[in-house]
Amino acid sequence: MSTSKLLFLKECGGRICYIPPMHRPALLFALLSVLSAPHLLSAAPEVPFVSQEVGRGTVAIDGKWQFRTGDEMNWAQPGFDDSGWEQITADTTWGAQGHPGYTGFAWYRRHISITPSNGAASGLALYLPPVDDAVQVYWNGREIGNVGSPPPHVYAYAVPRPVSIPLPPNPPVSGVLAFRVWKAMAGSFDPDTLGGFNATPRIGDSASVSDMLSANWYQRLHGRLIGWVITLLDLLMMVACLVAWLRDRRQWLFFWIFLSYFDKLVSFFLTGMQLPISYLWGYGVVQPFVTLSDVTLWFILLWLFGLNRSRRWLVVTSTLSIISMIAGTLDGVVLLYWVQLGHTGQVWDGILTVVVTGVELYAFVLLFAGLRRHQETPSILVGVAAFMVQMFFVVRVASVQGIRYTHWTLSEKITRTIFSPWGMNVHVADLLQILLLAALIYASWKYAAQQRQRRVAIEAEFKSAQEIQQVLIPDVFEATPGLAIESVYKPAAEVGGDFFQVIPLASGDTLVVIGDVSGKGLRAAMTVSLIVGALRTLAEQSEDPSKILAGVNRRLIGRMQGGFATGIVARLSPSGECWLANAGHPAPYLNGRELPHSGSLPLGLDEDSVYGSQRVDIGVADRLVFYTDGVIEARNRQGELYGFSRLEDLLSGSPSAGSISESACEFGQDDDITVLVVRLAGAGVVESEGVLAV
Repeated sequence: MSTSKLLFLKECGGRICYIPPMHRPALLFALLSVLSAPHLLSAAPEVPFVSQEVGRGTVAIDGKWQFRTGDEMNWAQPGFDDSGWEQITADTTWGAQGHPGYTGFAWYRRHISITPSNGAASGLALYLPPVDDAVQVYWNGREIGNVGSPPPHVYAYAVPRPVSIPLPPNPPVSGVLAFRVWKAMAGSFDPDTLGGFNATPRIGDSASVSDMLSANWYQRLHGRLIGWVITLLDLLMMVACLVAWLRDRRQWLFFWIFLSYFDKLVSFFLTGMQLPISYLWGYGVVQPFVTLSDVTLWFILLWLFGLNRSRRWLVVTSTLSIISMIAGTLDGVVLLYWVQLGHTGQVWDGILTVVVTGVELYAFVLLFAGLRRHQETPSILVGVAAFMVQMFFVVRVASVQGIRYTHWTLSEKITRTIFSPWGMNVHVADLLQILLLAALIYASWKYAAQQRQRRVAIEAEFKSAQEIQQVLIPDVFEATPGLAIESVYKPAAEVGGDFFQVIPLASGDTLVVIGDVSGKGLRAAMTVSLIVGALRTLAEQSEDPSKILAGVNRRLIGRMQGGFATGIVARLSPSGECWLANAGHPAPYLNGRELPHSGSLPLGLDEDSVYGSQRVDIGVADRLVFYTDGVIEARNRQGELYGFSRLEDLLSGSPSAGSISESACEFGQDDDITVLVVRLAGAGVVESEGVLAV
């Protein structure tokens, strides 16, 4: 044999084989055909699945399945020749068996021959493990069940469920079992090993399949028992923070913590519980909540570290929040229309993911800025724990972006089970959540302790203010010759802004003063003390009501912090002569009729205000009623005011000061209430009634 006649040499069992020229083109064509169709390399005669005496229990349909990518509906027919298909197993995905990254339709086929045992009359059922992403089941060419649905009506979720197979009347059961599987286009976080079955289907009697499904759910729930407990604690913390914020709307930190836990719980219910909803719909709706979770972390850090007091930090945080929420919401919309958008959706998903992941790094800036400030230990613990919880999620999500190209294993490492006490799996995320809860509980305890100390201090201040006010407005006052005076003072809070004074003058006349400071509480009470002191001083210098009001007005200018006070000063003589000066206060009533008065500004507004005086003559048994606006501004549950009409009707019956006050309080007290009733008792008669103060 001449070497010039040889084209190919091949060593076969120690022999050199000569390939004649006439056969060389055929051999070359055959080699090219094999290389161009890799699936034919694994093609082999089908091995039917045969199982005898199937009764109580299930058997795995293991071994090789006929497999082919693409979609032809006649592939479900039992007479179709699938001998040219490749063979793969069903215990793992097709992406891990020579089809990495493949998405779309693919078919599994297997000839089944089962002989049910005696007494297995409950019917046979097929147990399907999770499938990527939707599957239709065919038995001898007829669809008998499905999990999800392929396009055009896409609906897919990864929850095991049994599919019943009808039992023929004459066993054995034999035929072709075919699965039409659809895998959605890969997302930015999907590896290239997905697609099809993740575990081997099983077949058995219906009761056993149902028991297997129940056992699967039990194992899943038991394994995540610690996670469920943490979720319950998260729910309690969410409710507690919401209640705390509703009680005091100024405590925005509680609102942001509530919103953060609300986001986590929504995400958990939409995706973590594997509810029977489309995974496209679930992940599309949850995406804005995931982004909102990042935003709430920023605001938690902002309020924890006091950075919210800086306008610059507020503007930057709000701007990035808007950008992040827009990008996250659009990313959710892309997921909702994932199938319709096709490769365009993948491009947008990648762009939006880069934007959302990029702005998530802002949390590092806030944490660094906050820790540079002098902070209390609870704030530092909560801030660091919240940051760690959120950043763990960010790192986990970021590490799987583009994983089918990077093949990073970080996400797999940080999400694996650390240990399993009594079969309950514990992960790093669980430990971080427990750390955050502990930090929040500690911070809440410290906050409650500080609030108790602050409340005790405030109560002490109010008690001191009450004692001062009791000195300024005594339970009884000096006798007033020729006058009978009764009074009632009911503050709306611990201390009030109403005041009145009855001051005997050297001339034998009596000075009666009533007034109201704008606002309520401690600040108003402190202003009352200033006014009463000024009144007492001015009464020693002048008996003219208009001059006394002018002097009080000058002393209040620049000290009211935007507020004001109203008041009436009346000088009454035992003979019935009365001079009145009014500074924006409701006019008194004489025998049920409102006295006319000239308008004037309240005290503390204009240093040059002039207060005129008017004379009123009072006869024996006449009743002069002074009151503050807390009477006419009493408000019932329907929002109605007590008003002048009700007051005039009440005064027509000559009520006591206590009756007037009680009527307004029963209607609905909304402000401090003070009532003075003055009667002329006659010259030389000394009659004074004690003050009724509540």
